Amino acid sequence: MSAITFQAPLTTTRDKQSAPPKQKAYIILGDGQFAALTALKYVKMHEGVSQPTPLVIMGNSPDSCARDYCEKMNKPDLLRYEAVNLKDSTAVKTALGKFNPKGISYELEDINLDGLKEYSEEGSADKLHLARPSTEILRLIQNKGLQKDWYSEMGIPTAPYARFDSIDDIIDAYNNSNDDTPEATIKQDTLKPPFVVKIEEGGYDGKGLKIVESNNADEALKELKNMADSRMEAQKGAGVTNPKVGFVVEKKVANKIELGVLVARKPQNGSGAADVKVFPPAQMVFDKENKLSSLISPPNQKEVPEDITRLAQKITKKIANKMDLHGLLAVEFLYDPDTKEFYVNEAAPRPHNVGYPYELISENGMFEQFIKTFRGEDLGSIESKSPDSSSSALINIIGQDGNANGYKGKIELNVAGLIDFIKDPSQKLSQLAAKAREEASKFSENAIALLAQEIPENIQEIAGSVTKILTAWYGKLVKPERKNGHIALAGSNPVLLDRFGEYLNKLFIKIVPENEPEKLGHIYSDTGLTVLNSEDRDDLAGLKNALARNR
Repeated sequence: MSAITFQAPLTTTRDKQSAPPKQKAYIILGDGQFAALTALKYVKMHEGVSQPTPLVIMGNSPDSCARDYCEKMNKPDLLRYEAVNLKDSTAVKTALGKFNPKGISYELEDINLDGLKEYSEEGSADKLHLARPSTEILRLIQNKGLQKDWYSEMGIPTAPYARFDSIDDIIDAYNNSNDDTPEATIKQDTLKPPFVVKIEEGGYDGKGLKIVESNNADEALKELKNMADSRMEAQKGAGVTNPKVGFVVEKKVANKIELGVLVARKPQNGSGAADVKVFPPAQMVFDKENKLSSLISPPNQKEVPEDITRLAQKITKKIANKMDLHGLLAVEFLYDPDTKEFYVNEAAPRPHNVGYPYELISENGMFEQFIKTFRGEDLGSIESKSPDSSSSALINIIGQDGNANGYKGKIELNVAGLIDFIKDPSQKLSQLAAKAREEASKFSENAIALLAQEIPENIQEIAGSVTKILTAWYGKLVKPERKNGHIALAGSNPVLLDRFGEYLNKLFIKIVPENEPEKLGHIYSDTGLTVLNSEDRDDLAGLKNALARNR
């Protein structure tokens, strides 16, 4: 039987001419809180602008806060959401093909980059380098092993490490110290407890990471084995023929202090120098689950010398230039004040927690610079807005209750109680401590623990250290141990701000269901940002006056 052939219908010039042009748009791949807060800033930057180029956010998170924000704003000419499976290269390519992108960026790393080939180094001349940062950079960052190799090749300090193709290779090397080949010796050196094991791809926010100590090695390696097996099963289910889970093992920095530096960079055409803006470093504090709990900028000088903060900025700039970055990059560092060891930990080519405080203290914060980079515009100044707001602190708001399914919530900020605290902190803390002893069920465990402490001698200085307060609510479903928002503070002393933030978070802020009735003397924040500003919030005159008196 002869083969049956089908002839495609002829396409006439008239048909081509009648096809409507694709809409120009800027694209963000990823639909988490960074995308939501970028969208908020994008809307604010385009107030009064006629015929703006829309921002399109793509992703498929089950409880996407960016999607909810786009729907709430209801401005399709400015802000749109497209449901796209970012792990499917065909889905990514198809979704991007609906538009005429003017710039593409990301708010997460877990993206199938094959769908972006047209817009990267492999693309045609008219679409070249529309992905900002480049997919080459993102591909490097997606794999922690490749990232470590690159740092070593570039002469950038990183903790001693070894790469393993599987968890079984780690277990074999850990249990077999008789192999004296050079490669085996290097691997065995990194496997002397304590050491850190990181999954090469897909680990973030403390996931895919395990610290192995002498007293827990067998149990920790068993947990890693179970995690690797689970991931390989998932890969098989997704159709991967030869599933693989690689690992990086590195020396644990004993008394580590973690720093983060955000940089924005725009390459210049021709022989001109690139425009590089390196933000001040931030000192980060992580909880026992390795989730960021708080940060201050600049770092505490009693713990981190100025020469280390300058070195962190210098290395961050070097990395951005070596990568020929066009976009944002956050670089994390490990510092041991005892041994003076100082290493790059890892990097993220996107908005990052370390950049949140600069929304309050810099003329152009993280989200302004993010928007400028993916639009290909010149960067803005990052100078401090005012001398009394040159420092910042951030405290994450973590879900403490609820269940695995989560619930819709909002921030409840007790402004009346906060004003009383600022006016007379000792008296307010004494009142709250007495109330907590009588009605413990109305206070969280964290609040009771804080109120049980002796009132610091400098409590008045702590209460008067803040000039601006920002609450950010991401709009995610509230779940135990999940980051749902943050508080950012501005002032002149980061250490005092951090302590103020502890009181604010544990005593005057709660997460409540979104349908809970609102109370007099409280303000509420749903998805977005709320700023209490000592200079221009006239509707909060009591807080304004209290801040002015105690500055």
